[in-house]
Amino acid sequence: MMTTIRPEVLKNTYNLDLPHSELLIIDVREPSEYAHERIPNSINVPLNEMGKKDLSAFKDKTVVFHCRSGNRTKLNERILANTPFKKKFCLDGGLIAWKTAGLQTEKMVVAPIDIMRQVQLIVSTMILSGLGLSYFISPYFLVLPLIAGTGLMVAGLTGFCGMAVLLSYAPWNKTAAKNCQQATCC
Repeated sequence: MMTTIRPEVLKNTYNLDLPHSELLIIDVREPSEYAHERIPNSINVPLNEMGKKDLSAFKDKTVVFHCRSGNRTKLNERILANTPFKKKFCLDGGLIAWKTAGLQTEKMVVAPIDIMRQVQLIVSTMILSGLGLSYFISPYFLVLPLIAGTGLMVAGLTGFCGMAVLLSYAPWNKTAAKNCQQATCC
């Protein structure tokens, strides 16, 4: 089990104003989420790339992993615990707790809304359209809410959201990820 650290304790213990000091903050969210809003001086290493990236250059650093709410880091604690860092923490409550504590974030104005909100908009549109079209045109349109509901159930059971993966390849999400990589991502 990795130790959790509250944002206030992190801020009071380490000098967060210096980029890449003895502390390294790693955002494990997807590049489009990171592009939208992030902790200053953090780097982005998505969970699916954690074992693929060579992080040995940072092995003498203390690292704090975080996601949006803290759930992703807790669920993937075993993967994060196997990284080569000297000391490892999970940010308790993630980016949400960071902002609630009144700590500063950076936002990229050109970033789209985050992928999970895009998924929610598409799924709700599929459900409402399918219901409306099945009522006014043909009951065969009920297949749209059926597909949307099945996708939500699979995502809830497995933690894998196929629609989010597909949306990450959309041009508007690639632009944000590319801008992000040119700026401060590792």
